[in-house]
Amino acid sequence: MNSSRTVIPTLLLSLLAPAASGAANFAIIHSFNGSYPIGLTHENGMIYGVSEADVSVGFECGSVFELQPPVAAGDPWAITTLYSFASANDACIPVYAPVFGADGALYGVSATGGSYNDGAVFQLRPPTSPGGAWTERIISELGAPGANIGFDVSPLIPGPGSSFYLLTSGGIHGWGGLLHLTPPSSPDGAWTTRLVYSFPAGTPADSLVAGPNGVLYGTTLYESAAGGLVFQLTPPTPPSKDWTYTVLYNLSSEQGVTLNALTVAADGTIYGTTYGTSSYASGPGTVFSLTPPVSPDGPWAYALLKSFGANHPDQSLIVRDGNLYGAIATAKGGAVFELRPPDVPGGEWTSNFLHGFTDGQVPGVALSGGAFTISSGGMIYGATQNIYSQPADGTVYQIATQ
Repeated sequence: MNSSRTVIPTLLLSLLAPAASGAANFAIIHSFNGSYPIGLTHENGMIYGVSEADVSVGFECGSVFELQPPVAAGDPWAITTLYSFASANDACIPVYAPVFGADGALYGVSATGGSYNDGAVFQLRPPTSPGGAWTERIISELGAPGANIGFDVSPLIPGPGSSFYLLTSGGIHGWGGLLHLTPPSSPDGAWTTRLVYSFPAGTPADSLVAGPNGVLYGTTLYESAAGGLVFQLTPPTPPSKDWTYTVLYNLSSEQGVTLNALTVAADGTIYGTTYGTSSYASGPGTVFSLTPPVSPDGPWAYALLKSFGANHPDQSLIVRDGNLYGAIATAKGGAVFELRPPDVPGGEWTSNFLHGFTDGQVPGVALSGGAFTISSGGMIYGATQNIYSQPADGTVYQIATQ
């Protein structure tokens, strides 16, 4: 897990002023005591997530939980712990949002645990009867000696035929590798984990997301360039051939360092965020876009959509109806923002803060790890973490986009 992503800047109070108009659309749906949510997934009207430091049930390796909406408006959401991770070769400290597979099971990755203490990929099968227990199974362990597979650097990415992709450290050159996890022919059979691509030397892969047509997009840390690279990984045709790695854009130090995963719109436009300069301590936090080239071999067009000054987006962006949504995290507050595209090409994007967090309300908006999702009806679900309290705590909140 990338510890640099937990660095939290100070948010200027003046930025929070526009948020008051959106307060009526905001609600905390669950507060945690002794743990805090990291990754969230919205599925079938419910929220599934992972939490760290689940000391309330006697474990400190975290848990997977479910939040069910109330039947009557105003009633509390019901939370159920689906599974609590233990030690002794189990997964430990889940990271990123869990994802549902085609088989109805929940899948996710952990930062530590497994036989080699470098993390594991886990499967949670739903109960066969209502009220029964979910069944956990480790389907792949990371960090095996000589396997060129290190700790996870991305969440699981759904692939073809109920398979998954996972970006890890390691690889043949030591700069990252792409794993392909293929399910067994029978439910209790062994999953196949195969290293299908190793990143070139000098390009430390740092994030990965899926785009249209099975193409993957990601970023590298600034060691490869002043602000890092935005790259594309194209699957082979036929499958027996090699993946194709293509650098799409090289960020300059003035444009900032990418720390959050990219977001790829349906039209192929890439949206991303930056966090200061290569020192991580200064420079603007921004939202940018990369537009596909007009001709196949042409350059991708970079555009600065918004600069937040000394404040920095701390989540991957959500795209809905052409608008962008994101979050800013600070030690004493934060905000959820909206960016609307210009009415005419080349115009300025319009920014609006949907909600502002204050020190007396809920400290922190969100740490990286996928704690920011949206329903089909346009309701954003996010998480806060107060990592400065003892024990740490946090919340899951909802906020309407309209």
